[in-house]
Amino acid sequence: MESTEPKSGETLEIEDRIELLSEQVETLKQLLYYREVELQEIRHELHNTNMDLCAAINSPWLSLDEAKELAKQLLVSKKSSHEILAELLGTICNLALEPLDLEDREISNFIKASINKPVNCSLTINYQGSLTDMIAVRKKAAETRAKSKMLREQSRKIQAQSRQLKAQFIEQGIKFVSSQASFTARQRNFRRRRKLKKNYRAD
Repeated sequence: MESTEPKSGETLEIEDRIELLSEQVETLKQLLYYREVELQEIRHELHNTNMDLCAAINSPWLSLDEAKELAKQLLVSKKSSHEILAELLGTICNLALEPLDLEDREISNFIKASINKPVNCSLTINYQGSLTDMIAVRKKAAETRAKSKMLREQSRKIQAQSRQLKAQFIEQGIKFVSSQASFTARQRNFRRRRKLKKNYRAD
């Protein structure tokens, strides 16, 4: 049951302060919750982006530098030109290609035929399609790296904001508890003084 005793200006001021601190604590709770949700969403997106990046990096196609290195190794070997070309094209473009597929063909004619139409051999995809896919994969890898960097930066900012909100939440919580304790102590002292005055008058 609430007391009907008139409240002093100091008591009203303390109650207003407690109410304000309580509202600030609730607001900080909500902000902290939203930041945590946002951080979880970014972490999930970053995980998916990293998976895409790994898939692009681990694609079966070689980069230009890797293709050059492979060509150097093949050229110093004792393999025939058909074997070299078959292994080089097969590795770069992920083609199921055999040296017999290139026999009795001019190399330039074979490449032109591979670009213009599917070759009548054990190819899984044509040469032009392989190059297009390879370029697309490399482009996606670059885009994914950029996106991953951006998401990591956003994650760091949100984590910093979350730490700041937690610190503010703790600070306001301490003030709130302190004000409540002070208010309770003042109420006890006030009631004790009133009781003493009543007893004194009764005597």
